[in-house]
Amino acid sequence: NIAVDNYLVWMNGRLVFEDISLENVCQQLNRLYQIDCRFDSDSLKNLQLTANFSDDSLEKTLSVIALSLDLAYRKENNEVFWSVIAF
Repeated sequence: NIAVDNYLVWMNGRLVFEDISLENVCQQLNRLYQIDCRFDSDSLKNLQLTANFSDDSLEKTLSVIALSLDLAYRKENNEVFWSVIAF
């Protein structure tokens, strides 16, 4: 189970995602940081992420995810809103 493995890794200061959908990434972030994700489009949920974080804050983790997937995000209280970057 990827979520259980990531929880154990997170307890040691690391977080690993290997070709996981943004929706699943958000589910794991919810378990670890008690945040909920909202998406401007359902297609964003299917974006795939591969990343490895070590002792990073939630804000830095969200920033790296956004940069990796070419997305924008904003955090309000315990919610993260994902959207496509407008040019």
